[in-house]
Amino acid sequence: MTGPAPVTTIAWRLGHPHSCRAGAWEWAFGERRRDPRRMADFSPHAAPALDRFRETVGRWRAGVASVADEQLDTVGFSRYPYGSHSEDGFVDVPAGADLQFIHHMAEIALLRDLWRARG
Repeated sequence: MTGPAPVTTIAWRLGHPHSCRAGAWEWAFGERRRDPRRMADFSPHAAPALDRFRETVGRWRAGVASVADEQLDTVGFSRYPYGSHSEDGFVDVPAGADLQFIHHMAEIALLRDLWRARG
């Protein structure tokens, strides 16, 4: 391939944090069986991707809100198969998820700016 890679879409950029949040929920509060890489549908359209992402974030937030104070320091509360979740106290898992969320939303904001300025 020559030249730069094509610019990704906002919908595609939502797919990664969606699969991460869906996987984080599955491996902390769910059955801990489903592969996070297969838990998000990478839609070519932003509206349905955003709807599914909001639903997933709502489920994640409800799960985190249900954690008792004494569980926050529990190492291995989340068994997410990628990264260090199973080696971290649970309090670090939502903090890391928030950093990822900020990072990916900044990428989406940049894509929106580039689209608006394409002239």
